Amino acid sequence: MTLRWFSPPYGVERFQIGIFKPAGTNQSANAPILSQTSIEKHILSPNVKFLDAFTSNQETNNTPPPAGEFGVFTTPVIGNGTAYGSGPEFTLPVNVAKGVKYAVWVRAVGITGEHGEKSNIETFEWGLPETNILPTVAWPQRSLPPVNSGVAGGVIAEWYQRGLNNFTGAVVRLGELVITNITDSGGPSLPAANSDFRARPQTLLGTSDPMVYMQKTPTGKSPFPCVLYRHQVPNAKFPTVSGDIIQCSPMMESVAFQKSGTSAIIWDPFVIYDGISQRFAQGTVNYLNTLLRDTQPVLAGARYKYVLVRFGKDGEIAEVLATNEMEVP
Repeated sequence: MTLRWFSPPYGVERFQIGIFKPAGTNQSANAPILSQTSIEKHILSPNVKFLDAFTSNQETNNTPPPAGEFGVFTTPVIGNGTAYGSGPEFTLPVNVAKGVKYAVWVRAVGITGEHGEKSNIETFEWGLPETNILPTVAWPQRSLPPVNSGVAGGVIAEWYQRGLNNFTGAVVRLGELVITNITDSGGPSLPAANSDFRARPQTLLGTSDPMVYMQKTPTGKSPFPCVLYRHQVPNAKFPTVSGDIIQCSPMMESVAFQKSGTSAIIWDPFVIYDGISQRFAQGTVNYLNTLLRDTQPVLAGARYKYVLVRFGKDGEIAEVLATNEMEVP
């Protein structure tokens, strides 16, 4: 505890502090209950009676003193240039025990040694703070998010190595969109033959938001926002694996793109596109793949399985899509 008192310093050389504690505690009055760096000397006299030390000048108390121990201590000399300072506010640290109620007073000591009147007697008890004052409200249990087959919704892991978009690496396909008999009057306009998949950044014909080219998950939602994870599974080359789960993408909430004339420039470094346009007698069929890149290194010959974790508007996990197993050549 820290004793703090206020006193005009004029005519005061030091202070006396009286401290009483009940009997039965493991701290003696002669023990260093005061910080040795702040107190000058211990002047407890065995002849000092409790009523002399702990009865204020304004009252007379003839009741027997409670069982306990008390000590009277003096502070260092106060004033400019002294370690104790010149006031008018003074403090003193005191070592106390938990659960013990202490009584304290302070009085000034003049230059001639005369004592001033004792201050009011204050009590202090160091106790543990009350906890669980309010009723404990149990955190509501949430059911685990559903784990669906991503393959059924077009979420497929694969090692991508094709000449149509100059890309080689591990990806998770977020659906293959098939658009037939494309016209400028309805639906997303994307003649794949006129898009530049090999360019960096890629250019898609049409100014639609690339989000419209993704297929829905089995629950009928967009794959975004999501985070992609993976773990290695055993195979002939790596029969023993760690089972560690690795995050392979940042939180994906949209595809970064820029409208430019009649095209969309894809600036997103984590999404890549591939497609082809085929003409038949009945019309034109365009295939467009939206691919989410695995940003982490892979081991040649290793086999991996991915998990696409989709989040709801509240930021909680809403759906988990498990992919097929993919083996790196």
